[in-house]
Amino acid sequence: MENRSIDYKKLGLAIKCLRKKKEFKQDELAFKLNISVSALKHYELGRRKPPTECLFNMVPLFGLSSVEDLLNYFEDDKENGNNE
Repeated sequence: MENRSIDYKKLGLAIKCLRKKKEFKQDELAFKLNISVSALKHYELGRRKPPTECLFNMVPLFGLSSVEDLLNYFEDDKENGNNE
């Protein structure tokens, strides 16, 4: 990952949108990531920074190619003219 400022609220929203898109409940995703439901809620709300390892573990679960895809989730939608 390149060194840049990350908007954790936007990242949290991306995590939440992708979780719902893949039809995971919070407890299911938390189990797959080996984290608490509380931690996942904080990530989704942008209140806590997800560990890098957690971000890497989300990539295949969400069907993404890289962590950059996760970090750029909404930027890619805007470029493609999609609004979620």
